[in-house]
Amino acid sequence: MPEMNERPVLSISLLCSGRNIDEAGKCLESIKAIREQIPSEIIIVDTGCGREARALIEDYADRIVDFTWCDDFAAARNAGLDYCSGDWFMFIDDDEWFTDTDELIDFFASGGYKDYDRAQYIIRNFTRTDGSAYSDTWSTRLVRRVAELRFIGKVHEYLAPQGIREAKIKSMILHYGYAHATPEDMFRKARRNIPLLLEMTLEAPDDGHYPAQLIQEYRNVHDYSSMETLSLSWIRRLYDIDSPAASVLRPDFYEGVMIAELATYDYDGATEHVNEFLSDDRYSEKCRSGLYYYAMQAYWGKKDYFNTFIYAQKYIEDYDRISAEEDVTVDDLTFMCGNIFDLEKIACAICQLIDSGVRCGNIQALHDYFDRFDLANTTKLAIIFCEGVTYALMNYDYDERFSGYVKEMCSHPLLVGLLVKDAQDAEKDEKKGFDRLCQVYAGAGLDSDIYLIYLQILFFRGQHDKEAEEKLYRLIFARVSNFCDMDKKLWDIADEDQIDIGSMISSIPFSRFKKGVDHFFEENICEHRERLGRVISLADKTSGIRSDYLRLKGKELALLEADQKSIAGAMNDFTSQTVNFYIGIYRPEIFTGDTSVLPEDGAFSIEFVKLASSEGAYKPADYIRALMECAELYPELSPAVKKYVEWYGEAKKQALMKQM
Repeated sequence: MPEMNERPVLSISLLCSGRNIDEAGKCLESIKAIREQIPSEIIIVDTGCGREARALIEDYADRIVDFTWCDDFAAARNAGLDYCSGDWFMFIDDDEWFTDTDELIDFFASGGYKDYDRAQYIIRNFTRTDGSAYSDTWSTRLVRRVAELRFIGKVHEYLAPQGIREAKIKSMILHYGYAHATPEDMFRKARRNIPLLLEMTLEAPDDGHYPAQLIQEYRNVHDYSSMETLSLSWIRRLYDIDSPAASVLRPDFYEGVMIAELATYDYDGATEHVNEFLSDDRYSEKCRSGLYYYAMQAYWGKKDYFNTFIYAQKYIEDYDRISAEEDVTVDDLTFMCGNIFDLEKIACAICQLIDSGVRCGNIQALHDYFDRFDLANTTKLAIIFCEGVTYALMNYDYDERFSGYVKEMCSHPLLVGLLVKDAQDAEKDEKKGFDRLCQVYAGAGLDSDIYLIYLQILFFRGQHDKEAEEKLYRLIFARVSNFCDMDKKLWDIADEDQIDIGSMISSIPFSRFKKGVDHFFEENICEHRERLGRVISLADKTSGIRSDYLRLKGKELALLEADQKSIAGAMNDFTSQTVNFYIGIYRPEIFTGDTSVLPEDGAFSIEFVKLASSEGAYKPADYIRALMECAELYPELSPAVKKYVEWYGEAKKQALMKQM
């Protein structure tokens, strides 16, 4: 490190264990710009670095303090603080690193720090190792250094005393320390912290900081009973105290009660307590918003849609008002368990507002808030959202906007599946309003799912519009990869309404036709035998390569189902017809040369016909071996070949006995 030519303005103290050398390198590199651009020093507390990590920190540190770890974070941090000489003090860990330090550097380089006692910057705490989930929190990590400044607490330590004047610096640190790879990792960390926090609550029984942290750890290990008991005891304890410190603590314990009761499905207790908390107006505006959110969840659990709607609306109204005045994407620690206005909570409130609103007679909730729900949402909230929309479509008079809503939703694959499921449930239960649902999908003109086309067919059928029905059937055959897999109800409607299915099948390109038929035989044939019969029956009424191939697949099915008495005839029938089928498609020379270019059933059939025609030239054992090798060309027929081999062996045995 370069030598300082003046007294440092800022002392940066870093705890380094060396457990993750890559993260430690990112951390040190990210604070290098601070060290280079403002008078500062870096004090690194080595809590157990190995040789490689030690060599790394030596390249950055102005001083390294060796510390023997003793399960006391405050002691380790104070060890670094003792060697600091700057006017200001900043602390950081080796698993955190800045994404940028421009505003932080400007805070000191401009002299702005002289007007403040402390400063916050943003920490992005990831909760998933892939970085897909996180919360942003303002954290006080910069303070003016005074003689009595010390860290307090063996875990979840904090700095005291701190002055009042506070700056917010929009520099950000990334931290993956809460992104546990497995639940066991989170439980292990919580079980380490709980005894230490219990010890500190005994040492400082009047300090609410430790109980607030303790209920968070109880939550991490799902000890909701202890979480609720401790939270309620501190709420009672703070009831007659009107100090600013008490006002800061109350939201933590309010939330502790609500999370514990909601997690254990105690919705009666949750509604009783949240109303009690709301009746005490000694809270901030954001605390009230949080209580609205938990009231919404409690009433939702009780299926009290009226009160769910009321509190969801209050929560969203608060969010709209507050977010218009300030950035609410960064948590200011109003609650202990994350930002009360994080994206998931907002999405939850919107979908519950819509669902509860339409269920208690307020269709305007759907119109007002539909566009505010992220249709790309892939959480369980999408289920609630779709259920609310479907309920509205079935229970309110048709509105052209409904068709627009489902059209937008069906541009997202997950929502298509959910809408289809909701509609299928409605049809199965013969729910009133199913015909309205069909009208909405007919208005939307969707073709993203066969079932949604089926709903449109039902609507136009009710309107006696055969032309529209036929158009939809043509759409099905033009789009689906496997027409054989169409629901039985579609075949029934086509029969009853005399829809010309044959011409539609004939229009399917053979490559797609064959792929669909093959898939149907591979996956569904045992479950949908009746439908296969219909398809083959339809093929019998038509002509051409498609109907020939369908009949061929029927022969294959017959072969697979043949018993030992009929296996020889079924095998000869299938293989001879298969050869004849492919002779009409491929060049003649292929059948006398390399047959590997043929589909598997064709290559198998040609080889079998060759074997059967020259069976007399083989010894029985060699013939059986050749048959089993032939089966490898088309593994789907292996069971039939084995049955044929058994028949062949029995036939040879009977012939031999007659000769004796």
